[in-house]
Amino acid sequence: MGFFKKLFSGKEPSDKERDQKRDANNFDTLKYNGIQALQMGKSGHAIAYLTHALDLREDEEAHMMLMNAFIRDNDLESAAEVAKELCEQYPGQVSHPINLAQLLFQLERYDEMGSACAQAIAIDSTRATPHHQLAEKGLATGDYANAEAEATKTIEMDSEFFDSYLLRARIFQQEKKYTEALADLEHLRETGHVNDDVLLLRGELQEATGQQKEALESYEEVLSENPFSRNAYAKIALLQIQFEQYEEAEETIKDAIDQNGEFSQIIIARQGLKTAIGDTDGAAEDAELAEKLKAEEEVAEHKEANLEQEMKEKYNSINPFQ
Repeated sequence: MGFFKKLFSGKEPSDKERDQKRDANNFDTLKYNGIQALQMGKSGHAIAYLTHALDLREDEEAHMMLMNAFIRDNDLESAAEVAKELCEQYPGQVSHPINLAQLLFQLERYDEMGSACAQAIAIDSTRATPHHQLAEKGLATGDYANAEAEATKTIEMDSEFFDSYLLRARIFQQEKKYTEALADLEHLRETGHVNDDVLLLRGELQEATGQQKEALESYEEVLSENPFSRNAYAKIALLQIQFEQYEEAEETIKDAIDQNGEFSQIIIARQGLKTAIGDTDGAAEDAELAEKLKAEEEVAEHKEANLEQEMKEKYNSINPFQ
């Protein structure tokens, strides 16, 4: 057989050529399996397959899939490292530093985030997203002047970057520029981009400017959209207590607990109600309960943050490459 193959082809493939062909086939298989695993939600398997694929050959798509697998696995540190590699290997692709900046923001590594944004702007100065990210960074670090400037620049570059209107409103809130903040939220309302966050912030701004009745309407509007909003229930109850609408406040608190169970915010509101009506013992009991619930909520948040890590360990325990 080898004789005839050599006769008709002129020569047999070299060991190097055979190795290259085998590696190419293995790469394609590993990459395909990695993508399939990611689509099935098996991020641990996806990481294993894609890492081995990249050991055989550099590939931008496989690298991006690996980054996404680490994100799904709640391993943002590793995802950021992969995003850095993408920035280095594909320096002309603006999406890579933008992705890196978002990961660094979540990791609260703000100095590095600023560098990633600067890299994205250097690649494509017409993109608004890096300026929005810099505004997020400024708000998170308390650099409100630069945050406002970057959010404004984002909006000037892209008037339909609606997330930046909400972000700038939050920045204005911190700067106590309530009129400007309300104007940004009104623009979102006029353009049909209203959600719970917009309505809640509008209520907070209205409260800050002495418009308590208008704030109550904003919070009630939140509940009409989302009857499970804990923030809205608590804020409504507190305003009703302020208005001495004690029966209404009691009903709001009852509805909140019916919808969500007991939670610290609403028990604090109930404590305020009992204080207002002279139930000193009941208020003291609720103060104790609120502290207990707050501690439990913090534990629950911690457990939720670790849930994906537990899933990672589960997948790693059946990792086909271990």
